[in-house]
Amino acid sequence: MEDIVIIDDFLTNDELTFTIDIINKEKWFYGNQSGETFSNIRWFGCDLSKNLFFKEYLLYKIENVTNSKWECSRLYANGQTPLLNGEWHIDQAPPNDTYWTALLYVSDITRENVDIVKGHTEFKINNEIKSVEPLKNRLVIFKADISHRGLAPSIPEIFRVSLAWKLKKRR
Repeated sequence: MEDIVIIDDFLTNDELTFTIDIINKEKWFYGNQSGETFSNIRWFGCDLSKNLFFKEYLLYKIENVTNSKWECSRLYANGQTPLLNGEWHIDQAPPNDTYWTALLYVSDITRENVDIVKGHTEFKINNEIKSVEPLKNRLVIFKADISHRGLAPSIPEIFRVSLAWKLKKRR
């Protein structure tokens, strides 16, 4: 598997609607941040680790598209509004093929409005930046030792939501 894999239209329309309905009903808190940083920048978070739809059903879908079996150590949603950019961080060290992160974008960011809304996820590999658009229903899977950050949307009408699975390959 490549270091960063992008899968568009990951969920069916019914699955996406169901996912968004759950997210809208979950209890959100303010205070998430990128790894262990010294920044005061925080954003909204939502623990999804007890929700079987995300923990089992969607994890099974991730296993099918990656052709790998995974253990999930953390499962949550990030919610960002303008100016609440994430900072550069890695999710797991040391570098190896065992630890990965999967992000699923569920906000109303589309090909038609992404140039205005922005909110990209940036990856830094060998001092080069790769920018991935946070398009609705896009799954991005990447090695957890890749430095990355989630940028905030540029307009207040969009609440940028990404679901995050912290994964470890089962041997």
